[in-house]
Amino acid sequence: MKVPTKYFLIPLLAALAVFTAACLTVTVSATPTPAAEKAAVVTPSPSETFQSPTLTPQPATPTSTATPTATPTPKPTDTPAARLANTPTPKPTATPTPKPSLPFEGVFKGTAAGDDGSSASLTLDLTQRGQEVSGLATLGEGLRVNVGGGFCPGVQSVPPASVEVSGQTSPNNPRRIESSATMTVSGFNIVVSVVADVSADGEDLTALITLQVPFPCRSPQLPARLTRQE
Repeated sequence: MKVPTKYFLIPLLAALAVFTAACLTVTVSATPTPAAEKAAVVTPSPSETFQSPTLTPQPATPTSTATPTATPTPKPTDTPAARLANTPTPKPTATPTPKPSLPFEGVFKGTAAGDDGSSASLTLDLTQRGQEVSGLATLGEGLRVNVGGGFCPGVQSVPPASVEVSGQTSPNNPRRIESSATMTVSGFNIVVSVVADVSADGEDLTALITLQVPFPCRSPQLPARLTRQE
């Protein structure tokens, strides 16, 4: 049985139409429309949006401003008041005591030293006339002297006494005097000789007193130091 050709073409044409329609659909779907393109633009989410880094302004470093120092106004130094203020006050100077022209004139007090560590006060009240010197020597209590043993009485106490003295200054040294006096000690008459020197300023007197005891006893020597009294 022979099938007519038109019966083969009809299904074939139908299939071809279906295929063509399908291809057109795919083509149309694949071609983006302006609306589709607009919709296809990806809008970034807020979290994905680029954030420009925010710069926090830092406080400006304070500039060190030095407090201006006031320039002191120079004080005038060449004015009478300034010169008077800068003038040092002179210190009062002690008026030196005039040296006596007669070095032995006056009163001298001090101490005479004896044996065994003993001592006694000694005062000389002297008057000088030219080379002649006279006065009174006063010896206090406490002086002891050693005149030797054997036939001699040994250590003896010298009693307090006031003795008149007189003498002359040395021709070669007007500040030295040599004098003598007599006193009684333990029943013996003893000649007391004195050699005294006055210092250059006239304030101090040193003396060497010799007790001239009869032989064979010892004649002790007693040093003395005295100071001029006002």
